[in-house]
Amino acid sequence: MSREWRPSSIYEAQAVWAGVYVDGSDRMDRQRLAAVRLFCGLRGSVLDLGAGGGGTAEALAEAGYVVTALENDDFLAARAQERARGGRFRLLHADFYDVTLPHTFDLVTYFDGFGLSSDEAQRRLLVRIASWLRPSGRALIEIYAPGYWSAMAGKRVRLGQATREYQFDYQGSRLIDTWTGPTGDEFRQTLRCYAPADLALLLEPTGLCLDSVQSLDGCQWAGDVARTRYSYLAAIAHANPYPTAS
Repeated sequence: MSREWRPSSIYEAQAVWAGVYVDGSDRMDRQRLAAVRLFCGLRGSVLDLGAGGGGTAEALAEAGYVVTALENDDFLAARAQERARGGRFRLLHADFYDVTLPHTFDLVTYFDGFGLSSDEAQRRLLVRIASWLRPSGRALIEIYAPGYWSAMAGKRVRLGQATREYQFDYQGSRLIDTWTGPTGDEFRQTLRCYAPADLALLLEPTGLCLDSVQSLDGCQWAGDVARTRYSYLAAIAHANPYPTAS
């Protein structure tokens, strides 16, 4: 690897250093597909936010869902576009805070990314999600669990050519995730972690409510699961799906 080369984003760094998004493994995509089947049935229209390299969108499309995938990062969008060839699913290379969508969906998914911005920004996104959902629709959002990530503070792991170090901002309840490459290049991101009660408070002004909570592998979300699973799935619905005329 040339010392002059530097990834354009943390996502490209993860792909090049550790094979994330491009390693061909579909275990997580199949796990997400199983969760979508649980909440959406066997058919329906899905909007996949933060679609990454398109693996989950591809798995959903192959299973019969009509999928629109939304990804803003240039590197990831290019990978997703390769998967979308032949019309398997529709890819939009756009920012979900700005994009205009012409119709609503049975399900909106957001895996591995909610919490990257502030609480205020998350609420703005949730309001947008409410506008994209049909009255009977659901959003399925992966939420990072504060109990797990606070216990991981100070730990380091080796992933391919990268070293990944975890810290935790206890006051802001944010995971601090630092990736360092073989030549010392470093990328850092922070993700807001929400306990289910905190997520319910976040949802209050958005027109949405927390419908149910479970782990990604289908376990009931309880105290022991909260400590051993790094994230949980929040099923979110319209607080008032069929408002009456005043």
